Amino acid sequence: MHSKKIIKEHDGVAFIKSDLYDLPRVEVKFRQYSDGSIKGEIKNSNCAVELWDLLEKFTPITIEGNTSSGDSFVFHSYVTGLGSNREYPTELSGTDFEVTKTVLLEDHQEYNFKIEFGLLQLALFSQIKYESPFGEFIISPVQNSKEILEEIKESKIYDVTCHISFSFTSNKEKLEKNITEIVDYLESVMLLLSFAQGVFINFVYYNLYIKHAEGFKLYKSVHNTAKTKSATLHELIWTPHIQNFLESVLPTFTEDFQKQTGVGDAIEWYLESIRPSIVESGFIHGCIAIELLNDRFKENKSKGKILTKRQFKKIFEEVKNVISKHISDKGKREEMHLKLPELNRPTLKSSLRNMYDSYDIGYSDLFPNFEFVKIRDQIVHSGLSKGEFKDLLENYEKLVALLQRTLLGMLNYTGEFIDQLDNWKHKKFKKKID
Repeated sequence: MHSKKIIKEHDGVAFIKSDLYDLPRVEVKFRQYSDGSIKGEIKNSNCAVELWDLLEKFTPITIEGNTSSGDSFVFHSYVTGLGSNREYPTELSGTDFEVTKTVLLEDHQEYNFKIEFGLLQLALFSQIKYESPFGEFIISPVQNSKEILEEIKESKIYDVTCHISFSFTSNKEKLEKNITEIVDYLESVMLLLSFAQGVFINFVYYNLYIKHAEGFKLYKSVHNTAKTKSATLHELIWTPHIQNFLESVLPTFTEDFQKQTGVGDAIEWYLESIRPSIVESGFIHGCIAIELLNDRFKENKSKGKILTKRQFKKIFEEVKNVISKHISDKGKREEMHLKLPELNRPTLKSSLRNMYDSYDIGYSDLFPNFEFVKIRDQIVHSGLSKGEFKDLLENYEKLVALLQRTLLGMLNYTGEFIDQLDNWKHKKFKKKID
């Protein structure tokens, strides 16, 4: 049975940061496991019980100090179990930790760096290279990635399966800014990989290396907990086509594109919609993804209203006068007045039709009249779908297919995909079905 392994472990002495209390030094141990979880403990053989009482007030706590090997570290965590002496240390659940070597960087001098991230769950069996705004990045599977992926499937215990590395130059002043930009870019890459493989792919650590005369040496390591969620069988892009997928969609998937279209957020909801769950829940998550895209479309295309403010104002006042004339009950009049602005909003189906026509993405082979909207309304307002379960399941599968087509189409993808509605056949992607 696959079990969690320790990726990295440190021990040392440190202080718990506090602006209010003068706290004694503590002994600390902390480690990260292969599934991304971080645990630790602190103790002090000479401490008073009051210290442990104070820790209950720290949520979260920040611990800073030096490891036994002389490196500096910062460890962010929460107290999960209070101890009172050396035999019973206080247990911690960590969010992240950073360990930095004692290396003197000269101001204004350029250095060569390499940064390597450990990715959870990515299924990849050969190396991928891609030219990014920060230079070439390389995604490489770990040596026994196939075995690890099989063990993950069996045990549901996650593990690092791939590394992704960037090489770049930077001076001391711009180093943190450059790292932040690379991490932000990597977030987009991981989101696209998650979409392609139907699982949440994220990194649990990165190691930053600096080049010396004898080669690259570790300068800093940063470890954080991961968003690990159950794997699914909704592989959309076959693993051998991942490189082509990234080359096809990454130029489109810019920060501005994500803000304008909402595609990045919609992918997150798509991933929620295909997680193992009750069908109604997955159905609603899929609808949220499509409606999110529709909302951004209306904002950008000014399609949120049927008439202009000036045109609608006249109608609004006339209808309001009719209501006042025929309804004497003040409470009922006010309720109807509150609903009047809805007259100027297009129906969801009309709005969706505008969006799909504008993006030139087909939908009529799946939902000629957006029939999923009725099912969505039933689930939202009554908690259940009113049809047969097999009909709900069929419509859910079609909704997932529509969402996949929508996202791939908006990303301008041109390669092969797996058509889950047609017995998982590998096909050339088309935005419209003839």
